[in-house]
Amino acid sequence: MKRSILPVGLVLACAGIANADFVPINLTPGSYSQDMVVEQTAPHAPATLTTASMDAGTGNTGYTWYEQGYNQPDPTTGVPTANSIFTSESQSDHAYQMAPTYTANNSVLLDSTVTSATLTTTAAAYSALSFLVSSGGGSVTIGYTVRHADGSSDTGTFVSPDWFGGANQAWTANGRVTVPSPGFGNVNSGNPRLYSADIALTHTTSAVTNITLTYSSGSGHAGIFAVSGSTGTGFNPIAVTGYNKDMIVEATGPLNGGYTTASMDDGVNNDGNSWYEQGYNTTALTTGLPTAGSTFVSAASTTHSYRMAPSYAANNTAFIDASHNGSLILVTPTTLSALSLLVSAGHGPVVVDFVVHHADSSTESGSFNAPDWFGNTPVSLNANGRVDVRSAAFNNVNNNNPRLYSVDIPVAHGSSPVTSVDLNWNPGNTGSGAAAVFALSGQASSSVALGQSMQWGLTITNISNPITPRVGTNSDGSLTITAGGGDTYGNPDSFTYAYQQVTGDFDIKVRVNNVTATDPLGQDSPKGSLMARANLSAGSANIQISALPLAPSGRQGQIESIARLQDITHSPADTTDINGTQPTSATLYNVTDTVPNGACTYPDVWLRIQRQGNKFMTYFANTKPSTGVNPNDSNGGYLIGTNGWQLVAVVPAGPDFPKTMLVGLSTVAHNSDPTDTTNAVAVTYSSYGNTPSTPSIPNWNGAPVAANQAPGQFPNKSVMGINWDISLPANGLGYGSDTVQSSQGAASPIIWNTGGFTSVSRDVLLSINSESPAGFSVARYQAGALDFLLSPRDPVLAQQNLGPYSNPNRERIGSGDPTVPASQAYFPSPGYGFVMSTVRKNGQGWNDQAPSFYAATYVQLDGVGSAMGFDMTGGNFRNAHFYTRTTKIATGVINNGASDLNGLQRCAIPISVAWFPYDQGWKAGYFQSSDTVDNTLSIPNSPQFKWGNGWGSFSGTAATGITDQLLPAMDLLTWQDTGSGPTSSGLAKLVLPGVNSLTDGMLFTVGNDENNSLRGPSANNAALADGSGWQVAVRGIEESKYDPNTYASAADAGSSFSFLFVPWNADNLIGAHVRGTDGAVLHGAGSFSLTRLSTGRYALTIPGKTGTNGMLMLINSGYFASQPTVVDTALLSYEYGGTNTPANSFIIESRYLNPGAGPSGEDIASLRDADFNFAWVDFQTPLAPAGTVPPVLSITHTGSNVSVSWSNGPGFILQSTSSLSGTPTWTSLGTANPHVLPAGSGSQFFRVVSP
Repeated sequence: MKRSILPVGLVLACAGIANADFVPINLTPGSYSQDMVVEQTAPHAPATLTTASMDAGTGNTGYTWYEQGYNQPDPTTGVPTANSIFTSESQSDHAYQMAPTYTANNSVLLDSTVTSATLTTTAAAYSALSFLVSSGGGSVTIGYTVRHADGSSDTGTFVSPDWFGGANQAWTANGRVTVPSPGFGNVNSGNPRLYSADIALTHTTSAVTNITLTYSSGSGHAGIFAVSGSTGTGFNPIAVTGYNKDMIVEATGPLNGGYTTASMDDGVNNDGNSWYEQGYNTTALTTGLPTAGSTFVSAASTTHSYRMAPSYAANNTAFIDASHNGSLILVTPTTLSALSLLVSAGHGPVVVDFVVHHADSSTESGSFNAPDWFGNTPVSLNANGRVDVRSAAFNNVNNNNPRLYSVDIPVAHGSSPVTSVDLNWNPGNTGSGAAAVFALSGQASSSVALGQSMQWGLTITNISNPITPRVGTNSDGSLTITAGGGDTYGNPDSFTYAYQQVTGDFDIKVRVNNVTATDPLGQDSPKGSLMARANLSAGSANIQISALPLAPSGRQGQIESIARLQDITHSPADTTDINGTQPTSATLYNVTDTVPNGACTYPDVWLRIQRQGNKFMTYFANTKPSTGVNPNDSNGGYLIGTNGWQLVAVVPAGPDFPKTMLVGLSTVAHNSDPTDTTNAVAVTYSSYGNTPSTPSIPNWNGAPVAANQAPGQFPNKSVMGINWDISLPANGLGYGSDTVQSSQGAASPIIWNTGGFTSVSRDVLLSINSESPAGFSVARYQAGALDFLLSPRDPVLAQQNLGPYSNPNRERIGSGDPTVPASQAYFPSPGYGFVMSTVRKNGQGWNDQAPSFYAATYVQLDGVGSAMGFDMTGGNFRNAHFYTRTTKIATGVINNGASDLNGLQRCAIPISVAWFPYDQGWKAGYFQSSDTVDNTLSIPNSPQFKWGNGWGSFSGTAATGITDQLLPAMDLLTWQDTGSGPTSSGLAKLVLPGVNSLTDGMLFTVGNDENNSLRGPSANNAALADGSGWQVAVRGIEESKYDPNTYASAADAGSSFSFLFVPWNADNLIGAHVRGTDGAVLHGAGSFSLTRLSTGRYALTIPGKTGTNGMLMLINSGYFASQPTVVDTALLSYEYGGTNTPANSFIIESRYLNPGAGPSGEDIASLRDADFNFAWVDFQTPLAPAGTVPPVLSITHTGSNVSVSWSNGPGFILQSTSSLSGTPTWTSLGTANPHVLPAGSGSQFFRVVSP
């Protein structure tokens, strides 16, 4: 296949396109409605607010008391103010006076650590004393000694109750606070409490001089806050000294709400946490918001800069909550293409409605989302800290929070200056959130001339769109297009297009930094897209993949892929959907597929379109960690998060998609009226150009893997093959697979088919006999299954888990991570190529208590396999899809009753495996089972290509010539009704448009679903007599042994199969279609000889080739001699040399399951002649599609003649010229190879060209 890709990304900037960076806009002072930032000159919190706490005593953590007035939203809560006198709530004759100050010691602490304290009183005589007490963590018993002036004393004990829930309280504080970082608790809850503890004195006539208090017992921490005395008629305060701890947070804290008017935590209640200015936190000077009046560049986009409010000592934000709206007023009205607001929300997100006012009195309106100040992306500024607006206590310092965000709003009226922006609470908001806007920036308005050349070599135009677009080139090289327009899905299209002309295959990607719309909810699906279309007409066939605005919007950050499969002149205006990579409806107008909400992680959203022959593929990528499969998609879904490319849709290119197309950037506002100038969309694009040859960076758990863990070269350029040696030990003793060989225990007998994957019965010795240079690997293997991978980073090191038991690193199950050398490889994807396996041993016997056997092989294709490697599409390290299977054609007589005769009859035998990448141009694909039902059309046997999570499964050349673009498989495959209904039929007719099945090449087919079968599927084929296609017969090997007209069904082997077409003019081809009855080559290519040795046995000799130079692909491709319309059931294998005669040949055998023909009435595998195809896969010079391998010319003089020959066989035209100067004139001489012509007298030059 020849390709032509127009270079992109060569033009960096063009004249006439304005710089489109967002620059700060000056606002009037009245734009700022609240002060929400603590300025750097504000006072700081003391080192400690208290020296002890009720919860922890001298540990000074947890909860303690606070003074009334400290909790501004609830100023009456807390303990009485310092030095104040209050009367007990429970006993009106008890009054107490609190400590003179709460900035010093204000209580006596007694617990198991602080065991005593002495209070000194003013000398006076009392008949009783009352202590104001409370305990944290449980009650405490306190001893006392009251000393009198006459030397006498009174002693005893009293109890200090727990501060929660006690009776007869003297004071209810209704709140407490944590220290050292203040946080309120139990506000207005009826707790905590202070209590009275009264004691009677016996020495009532002598003045009290001091009181010694001692800890007696209890688990808590007791506090004594005041003492009162009675002379018989009530208790009055006594002035004392001797308080030993500060246990009360004073109301006159360092900020106390005096340096802000609103907070992020509690809005205009001005409580909790808010922002602070850089420099205020003296231990983390770089944290906080940029200094007042300063300008900074967004961390998320270097094209966005903002200027903070001129002062943090005055109002510095526009504040919006359920009771407050705002308005940003421009000092100088300015014409703009877009606005950008610097926003954040407490208890967000918060939806804000806006109205943009223009000088001509016009307006435009919409809504935007202000994200919560914690944890969202993309981040314009990370403050890395916040402060309590009362206590000045810092928190979340250098914790990557809180955050400010950019919200861009396109301006549709680019010709009239913006004067102001109203900001209003959206009535749909729920909760108590509040939004704050800190700055406004704008993007200059600049119209562009239609037809003008611009960045990346694109030409901009409008298609059925009267609104002149505005285009700006940003300082980071990105491009912002602001546009109107109707839609790119309806009839007709109406949008702005920046495009280039591309011929042939292409693979182009673009990064979408942002998509913003004036009214993303009302506009529903404004979008920025990567598009490929046939022409510039409004109804042109096209395919696109689009990014949509984030929430709140009509599509909530979805990725959407859309295709119009035919020009609208060919089809009525109808719209339908496709589901993933497989269409689900048969109308041929518009098809869409949508990735669920949240896929757009701006500014890192990537879109990609690839053309491969007659197939388009759309992809997206983002930076969201992979979160698994969309559960709403029963057919496989999407990885909503993907660090590499994720396939969204596969669309065939029908007649309305020419070889030369227009590829570029589509921008549309999605206005119901295309002439609408009220609403616009602004899309910023960057990194437009060709996709790298390795599409995705190999990654694991969301991060790129290290170079020493990455896979090898991307396996899409060449056919690859491998010969696997698979055996069992001669002594019949093996090991389970649960550990590396060096840690294995004792060996045990291998008894065939008596255990699961990890059991010793599945043990095999596996090694690589020979392979293509890029190599293969396998991290999981067992008898009957190889979970193989392609192109390991180090093909030699990747074999360290293979080999004999003497290898201490031998291991049948890798650990499933990229540190395993065998896993440092790509798993083959059905979206990238075709896999075929061949048995390379004509019969085998092992010491496993089972008889000798002959084998069949197939390739199982699962949605998710067990082995892990790197995904060819997305680069993600994840579960693979393919593994090979080998089964016994006949089991024979088993004397060991433990062997499972009802399960899959797996076996260990050498095999070969080949990989054919689509990108080379091979016609290949995978079909779903015949019982697959199209949900939209309810067609019970609608042929469909097989597809799954992130992959589609047919090559671009396989789609050549199709007419049914929505269900392209229907043009290639027809399931045959065999009498029991097509849904249970594994018999199909396969047609490749433009291909004559008799003369143009060979078909290789493989069963891909063992389902519930005993021996797995076979998928033989035979050309139709008229050359119109092939019959493909998918059967269960066991289930069809009595009747070849029994085809695969859901009850046994599934009818899913894959195909590869190898044309006779393929480069480097050595292959043939052979008649089995006599070994005659009916059609062939390359140098070889083939002889029928006996019934079902053939000797193939390829000059210079042995069993280590390459491998054979074999397929039965003929009919029964006795039933000339029924595809044969025989299965083929081969082996090279050994004890065979001739020893330098590949001995091919054809066998079938012969029921009851054994000596004991058992089934056996008997030889039978069968027509077959073979193709040689050389490991050094593999076959390739015609014209893809450059031919090598050879010129030989023989007498008076010249013989010109070339490599790669047919498919080229020989040309000659007498001179290479100037512009040579080449004369075609024909396609004969070699070509003999008379030697002339002058110079002659020769070349070969592909047709």
